[in-house]
Amino acid sequence: MSSVSTEPAFTAANAPEPTAATLTERCCDALPGWMCCVAGVALLGAVVLTPAWLELDEAAWRLGVMRAQARALSAQAENYAGFAAAIADDDPVVLERLAMTHLRMGAAGKTTLRVVSVDDEPGDVGAWLSVPQPVVGVDLPDYVTPANRLTRLVTGPARPWLLAVGLLCVVGGVGFNPRSR
Repeated sequence: MSSVSTEPAFTAANAPEPTAATLTERCCDALPGWMCCVAGVALLGAVVLTPAWLELDEAAWRLGVMRAQARALSAQAENYAGFAAAIADDDPVVLERLAMTHLRMGAAGKTTLRVVSVDDEPGDVGAWLSVPQPVVGVDLPDYVTPANRLTRLVTGPARPWLLAVGLLCVVGGVGFNPRSR
């Protein structure tokens, strides 16, 4: 014998309307899964992006050092250009100074008052015109790696474990659905 059901079939026409309570319940039921996903993505982002951020911070410091060195080299190039122009123009002060230091000769008819002896004055033109390069630790600050708990965790030996926990949180959050039937 066949049994025929007299109950009406479930169709979209006779389905109950979702109420605000059922929508709220659905959202609240899915909330732990979303929270796990967000936490996992945040953990993965911190583990993946922190080393790149540290490298960027060090590169910015190195850029500052190179800019300071470039300023010193630019000032030295200006000194050399001015010296070359003074030699080309036969500047009497520069020529007299060169004669006094290199040839140990003074100008005819002039007496010089020597505060510094000729032997103490550097005879090298490069020493007159040089601009000292900035020294890291003296003229420029040393590079200091940001030392906080986050950087120690995500760059230390626990990094693979943090990656695994973040991935597990994401997978668990996507798979968590208490109302699936």
